[in-house]
Amino acid sequence: MILLWNLQGIIFAQNTNPTQELLDLCRKDASLTLEAVKALVEKGADVNGRQAKQDSWDYNMTPAHGVALWAKLDILQYLKSKGADMNTVAVMPENHKGESKFNGCTPFAMAVYFHNGDRSTPEYAGNADKRQAVMDFLANQPNFNPNQRLANDLNLLMFALLSDYTGLPAIEYLIKKGVDVNAQTKKKSPSDAQKTPLWFCNKKKLKEARLLIANGAKKIGDRGIYTTLGYLIIQKQNALVRIFLEHNLADINEKMPETTEVTLLNIAVRYYNLEMTAYLLQRGQDPNEKPKGDRNAFYFAKDLKSPKMDALLTTKKLTEADNNFFELIRSEDYKKVDIHLAYETYNFELSAPLKGKNINLEQYKGKVVLVTFWATWCVFCIKEFPSIQKLQTEIGKDNVKVIAIAQDVKEDLPKVDTFVQKHTEWQFDYALYNKESLKNYNTSIPGAFILDKSGRIVVEIQGAIDWAEPRYVKLFQAIAAL
Repeated sequence: MILLWNLQGIIFAQNTNPTQELLDLCRKDASLTLEAVKALVEKGADVNGRQAKQDSWDYNMTPAHGVALWAKLDILQYLKSKGADMNTVAVMPENHKGESKFNGCTPFAMAVYFHNGDRSTPEYAGNADKRQAVMDFLANQPNFNPNQRLANDLNLLMFALLSDYTGLPAIEYLIKKGVDVNAQTKKKSPSDAQKTPLWFCNKKKLKEARLLIANGAKKIGDRGIYTTLGYLIIQKQNALVRIFLEHNLADINEKMPETTEVTLLNIAVRYYNLEMTAYLLQRGQDPNEKPKGDRNAFYFAKDLKSPKMDALLTTKKLTEADNNFFELIRSEDYKKVDIHLAYETYNFELSAPLKGKNINLEQYKGKVVLVTFWATWCVFCIKEFPSIQKLQTEIGKDNVKVIAIAQDVKEDLPKVDTFVQKHTEWQFDYALYNKESLKNYNTSIPGAFILDKSGRIVVEIQGAIDWAEPRYVKLFQAIAAL
């Protein structure tokens, strides 16, 4: 029996592949050490070996790609000393079934993509200084090109803006390195989108948009038949629309003849974007304009059966509460706020931690609701909780309800139970994330939605803020008056 076990051990040892072990270690283990990498290299691991697992999202990546992701400068330096190519490119085959967004990535691109700045995720966060040191090391390699194009025709800046893990420090770094802020992708067809760095700010990246514009970005790209502005209005990303128009990066009178709506005002009306309708009217748009038959703003308003929209189009006025809210939301105090004013309510049914009673949005009708997304591992999310409690205390628990939706993965749900039991000082209604039920509430964390008394989305906020600041107390009071 002992002999058989030893033979099996010998056979296993003969079948080990140090290159594959190195690839797996560098990709999947955030705690990898220089000693572990050295041991595998000494066993014969190829420092330029490539991942070949068809079920792996990082197909064709090298150890350097993984090490750059984890921001391990000492290991990158060691791999280079052993002949690793620091500018190597991962190229996926055409029949690759995994994710393709990393096609054409260098180690530097991986370091940029996961340089999360003020976002906090345990897998990729690391120390910001360490990540900066890794980017400096890779940017100083021979043949480094800040305007490298990935296989999907994105430059590094577009690639970084595409990521939910890249913060402002990485964007600023790329600009300093000379990246083209006005780079454009090639259109494959007349209806195809032409992407630019500003085009990728459509994920509600307002700070990033302002930074790019301050550094010379002028091209916002093209979404196809709806154009970028038209698309943003449909998505109710009004703050970004206002930024583009106020910096003269787009024509407020642009027409989209291939659509039924044709004008920006008609799009705003059809998709019940009340705030943008008010904004466009203030900027001189004519609701009576009929660029396509009888289809003016009133044509698109008739099916809405909305007294607010009808009043706005006929008198260009809303109620005092609505006007006060719009004036408030457009001020400089609310740069991180994006307004939605959804026409529909988006109900959800979520289970609660500790096997508590399910959370259903219907039960909150008549109250202003703050829906905040968090996780037990998200440092910045939990830092917000005391200020959320202060906000709720200031306005009154009967007037503002807080639903804190935990996005922990299934195996970490016991941590959510422990957290809820421990922190009774925060008087929130906790719920567990369910993608299908929350499909209309897409956000990164920390992130939040404010719902009016009818359950409609009014405001979305990305990133951590101090909810106890007077401006946010004022915001909730304005929403309560709607």
